[in-house]
Amino acid sequence: MTISGIVFLSGIFQSATTVRQLNNCGGPTDKSECASFSFSPVSKTHYKMKKVVVFLFFVGLIFALQAQKVTLQGKISDALSGEMLAGANVYVAGTFTGTFSKPDGSFAVETREKFPLKLVVSFLGYKADTIEIAAVPSKPIEVKLKPSAVVSDEIVIRSIRLNGQDAATFTNFGAEKLQSINTGADIPVLLDLLPSVTSSSDAGTGIGYTAFRLRGTDQNRINVTLNGVPYNDPESHGVYWVDVPDLASSSENIQVQRGVGSSTNGAASFGGSINIQTHSFKPDPFVNLNFRGGSYNTLGSNVLFGTGLLNGKWIIDGRASLLHSDGYVDRASTDIQSMMGNVAYYGDKTLIR
Repeated sequence: MTISGIVFLSGIFQSATTVRQLNNCGGPTDKSECASFSFSPVSKTHYKMKKVVVFLFFVGLIFALQAQKVTLQGKISDALSGEMLAGANVYVAGTFTGTFSKPDGSFAVETREKFPLKLVVSFLGYKADTIEIAAVPSKPIEVKLKPSAVVSDEIVIRSIRLNGQDAATFTNFGAEKLQSINTGADIPVLLDLLPSVTSSSDAGTGIGYTAFRLRGTDQNRINVTLNGVPYNDPESHGVYWVDVPDLASSSENIQVQRGVGSSTNGAASFGGSINIQTHSFKPDPFVNLNFRGGSYNTLGSNVLFGTGLLNGKWIIDGRASLLHSDGYVDRASTDIQSMMGNVAYYGDKTLIR
């Protein structure tokens, strides 16, 4: 209800009370008596009605103030050079309300959100900034973005992986899926969840000497690549997963191709292909610790770390793992330690990985 509507209702209530009082005067009653009666003290009902009207007035005023638009204005500039940034993205966190900065770096965002709120400012080549605003600003907001190098994966033209338009049967395991099913077991045991895949383990725990079959074809006839590099033994085409324990913790994506696929590596691709891609480099430093446990006294732990971008050129990350299991039968225990490291150099026109 608007303020004008509340005032209008208040006037109706007052008029109705006055008419009722005048009608009580009767026909031949003295006019002076009618006048004195019409201005007699208000009744209790009238007094309560006024309290209701006043209450509704203040409620409507509160809603009117909350519903009004607020315009957030400011300027965006480079923190180092002071140059104004045009085309920066500005939006209110948690909403679809936003805009872009003008050629002079200025911006204006209209919002109905309640305070406090967060204003997010981002621009290509700069580190995004989140500004917390407790109340309506009394002056324009000054935003200074710090330059930040953008590091992305290299673009390599190759015919190893498939996409949804290719005429082949394949399944992709993304990082989230791998993280949810990763129990510290070897890759064949994790892939056992897929159609047409069966796995085996000498120790019965999925760690150590493991193998798999794809559509009934053993792994000697399956092409396995690690970051595009063939992992099959060059003589027997066998795959020794015991040499790469806890590889799933360092993997970001695994694609399983069933049947003849996109392999370019010849004889080891009769039954299908498995393409494993390790983690891409992250521009920010990180450390992750993981602990696992299971039957047959199976214990596992690993640490993943990364330095982030060093001097805008170098990135170093790695993983260290410990795995132990007593095994399903006697004399089938497993004690494995493994490490994996990556170093990358990002130049202006050069990428060494």
